[in-house]
Amino acid sequence: VSYGPAYKVVLKNIATNLDIQVKFAQKIVEVFTPVYAETFDAETKWTKGGHMESIEVAGGVLNAVSTGGDPNINYPEAFGLNCDDIDVIRVKFVNNTEDTRFQIFFTNEANPGYSEAGSFRATSVVGENELVIYTAENELWTGTLANMRIDLANGAGSFVVDSISFETVTYEVVK
Repeated sequence: VSYGPAYKVVLKNIATNLDIQVKFAQKIVEVFTPVYAETFDAETKWTKGGHMESIEVAGGVLNAVSTGGDPNINYPEAFGLNCDDIDVIRVKFVNNTEDTRFQIFFTNEANPGYSEAGSFRATSVVGENELVIYTAENELWTGTLANMRIDLANGAGSFVVDSISFETVTYEVVK
């Protein structure tokens, strides 16, 4: 009798010898390796956009206050990273608004201006977030990354951005 994939199988009242065959599946885990990680220091190049009232870097985080619709932070200078080397964009932040819409816009040779086609969408939560955006979901993510805009939410309130990192993903078999 095959039990298929199972965590646990219990055999009761065994009255004879049995041959039991067990096959263990390999467990594959994702291994994330940073290509570039944004450290928020006094020299940060991130700027405010939309209805972002203010941004300030202190203590290794970016603090931002929004007055309403379409607040965003921008990296207006060229990143110069190779998009083909980046499998994941990871953003750790605290959302202190009532809105949970999140979007990253990017520019590169294939997408020279901010556009819906050149973006990634996700849903955050009110409170602490660690969003992992898989870049393979967008065919325009190729070539050299130029600029980036991050819409942390779409409402009034505040944000604390702990980190923004660009990472590769490899897969390893764990015994």
